[in-house]
Order: sequence, then C-alpha cells, then structure tokens
Amino acid sequence: MERIESLESLLIGLGITSVILFLGSVILIPLIIAYLPKDYFTRTIKPFNQLNPLHMMGRVAKNLIGTLFLLSGLIMLFIPGQGILTILLGLSLIDFTGKRHLETRILNSPKAYRLIEWCRSMSGREPLIIPGRVE
Repeated sequence: MERIESLESLLIGLGITSVILFLGSVILIPLIIAYLPKDYFTRTIKPFNQLNPLHMMGRVAKNLIGTLFLLSGLIMLFIPGQGILTILLGLSLIDFTGKRHLETRILNSPKAYRLIEWCRSMSGREPLIIPGRVE
C-alpha cells in the first residue's frame, strides 16, 4: 500500500511539473525569442577570463539557467511543450566550444527557422541575422 501511495505522489509531482513546463514554454519561450536582438547570433563573445567578477557571476548564472532550459526541453520532447525551441534557448544561454556552429545548424533547419521567425513576426520584430542563412 505504501508503494502505491509513493508512486501516486510521484505521478502527481510529474503531472504538476509537466503542466508548469508546458505553460512556461508556451508563454516564456516565444517572448524570449521575440525579444532577442536581431544580431544575437553574430555577436562576438568575450572570453570568461577577460570578464570582471560581476560579469563572471552573471555568466555562471546564465549557464545554470541555460542548463535548466536544456533539460526542460529534453523532457518536453516526451511531454507537452515546445521542446525544440526550449532546447535551442537553453543552448543559446550555455557557453561551450562549437556553440555557434551548432546554433547555426539548428537555426538553418526549415522547421526551427519557421518557428523562430513566426514568433518574431507575431511581435512585429525583424528577422534574426543567422550566419550561413540563404534566403
């Protein structure tokens, strides 16, 4: 009987998490994509060791948030939510070698590009400048 009750609470917790991730992705992801600067993917990134301590803490926080988005996106591939966009957002926040190349490959896929440009057009924003994008 205890085992059934513990499984029941686990399922309730997973259900609540699923609803929160779904609502968060439906509301936050399109807003974040809509308000990215149009040159976001062409900007130069300063190396971590050239930052002052406050910016270093900000970069660490950004990476932690990006990791949460990445993990949430992976979960959303199996539950309701915008998994692909959430993964892309998480990857854009995390710093790692080859990041720009991976983002460019994802952004140049027709499905991801249509989703991102739809979010931007619905908010009246200009299209993103994406390296290697042929119109």
